[in-house]
Amino acid sequence: MDLLAKRVVVAERERTEAVTELKSARFRHEQTTRCAGCGERKHTPLRVDAMGGYVCMTCIDKRLHELLAKEGEAA
Repeated sequence: MDLLAKRVVVAERERTEAVTELKSARFRHEQTTRCAGCGERKHTPLRVDAMGGYVCMTCIDKRLHELLAKEGEAA
């Protein structure tokens, strides 16, 4: 392959990687949901109706620790 053909191949690969990265970033942005617990926009909220709807893992973890602490006090 001559130098020009190698540059074209490299440029096409870089363009493909850039497009893939942009599509991935767009997907991540569109998938955010506001947490019912802390109110922040998160990418990983789970539906927990007892906690008010979509709740992030941080809020679920806090609530779990609160429940475990209460259970430990009652025992």
